[in-house]
Amino acid sequence: MIRKTPNSVTIAAIAKEAGVAPATVSFILNGKAQDRGLAEKTVQRVLEIADRLHYVPNEAARSLRRQRSATVGVLFAHLRDEWADRAVAGMREILGPADYVPLIAVHRFNPEWERQEIQTLLERRVEALICVPLTDDAGDYERVVKRGVPLIFLGDTLEGMPHANFVAWDAEAAARSAVRHLIEIGRRRIAFLGWNLSRPFIKVRYAAYCQTLEEAGLEVRDEWAAFFPIGESSAFQRGEIVASAIRRMFGRNRPRPDAVFASGDMLNTDALAALSEMGFRLPDDAAVATISSQPLMGHPLLGVSVVPVPTMELGREVARVALELIHHPENAPIQRVMPCGDLQAGRTTPADASGRRQGEAIAFSGRA
Repeated sequence: MIRKTPNSVTIAAIAKEAGVAPATVSFILNGKAQDRGLAEKTVQRVLEIADRLHYVPNEAARSLRRQRSATVGVLFAHLRDEWADRAVAGMREILGPADYVPLIAVHRFNPEWERQEIQTLLERRVEALICVPLTDDAGDYERVVKRGVPLIFLGDTLEGMPHANFVAWDAEAAARSAVRHLIEIGRRRIAFLGWNLSRPFIKVRYAAYCQTLEEAGLEVRDEWAAFFPIGESSAFQRGEIVASAIRRMFGRNRPRPDAVFASGDMLNTDALAALSEMGFRLPDDAAVATISSQPLMGHPLLGVSVVPVPTMELGREVARVALELIHHPENAPIQRVMPCGDLQAGRTTPADASGRRQGEAIAFSGRA
């Protein structure tokens, strides 16, 4: 008998060794033996031979026969943090039972790499494409739509594509929750740290911060706000940039904040490190609250006061939207915003409002 490599083993080769027709092998390997009334002895023999020869189905050929690839493309900027892993875990809970798998690609904040990865995923005939928008240029994304492939933005969307499908989380409510918590514990001079991006669900965080302060009759000061680029920079470089902003805000001989709202992942840890290096006691000298998709931020050992992002729920919902658009493209656009979790108070803010000055109550004039 000629020994074959796994890639060269065919249904015909298995059929020849088993002494049955290729169609019989196909029925067995595709789980249709019972429907065809095939003998259990024949089924076991075919499966034994396929296992011994390390048979691997030719997915490309199967896709051509089925006229579908059963894959959903998922394009991330990076896989460094837990956000992508938790999002994919949520996707798999929905895609798996539907006989779909995610095909993951990464562009590392490089627009040209993103363009290449999108093209590669389309060439692999993904049936839908999920991606976190990288640039404000809608050109590459519009080309996906024109190819007839459902495109779903994850976590944000583009102002230039008002009819885009997206699944995001309520960043406005999350920002309001964090800032209100700082106000309710008696803080009056609250600084803002955020990303320097023009995407809607990024911009709304600063707007919510400003509105919440104004509703409480508190001052919004430009010098207490800092915006940082997001990209393929090292953690050390980002940490230095954030530390520089913290030193500017909390420097001597100037009015300085008594709290910090860090509106994105990792900005909070950089801020905490910078404040600690400057000798500030947390939360006595400066309280910190943040929005984060990293579950460990709220862990008692770290004790960060955090509004958690529903990352796995986002993954599940974007997978549901992808499947809906694959089967019912006429339902586009689908635009869903998921609620965030409740704020989890930790050691970076006081456990109660003891820091509030006597008789100083806060009356919010805006919405809850």
